[in-house]
Amino acid sequence: MTGVIQKFFIASLLMWAAPLAVLYGFNHNLLPGSTNLSPYSTTLAKASMNQSTGESQQPNKPLKKQD
Repeated sequence: MTGVIQKFFIASLLMWAAPLAVLYGFNHNLLPGSTNLSPYSTTLAKASMNQSTGESQQPNKPLKKQD
């Protein structure tokens, strides 16, 4: 049972560490070739990473009526 828990813990750490490392690399221009990306590609890459880490999820809010 401890082996399963240990594997789950390691997998959870990697699932959070990998996307955060990629975001850090984009933000600090550490990834080779990331400085040559167009603004559209950079935005798309960051949006994809945010979606995979769940940062873009917001609670549902009712829309305001415009008068």
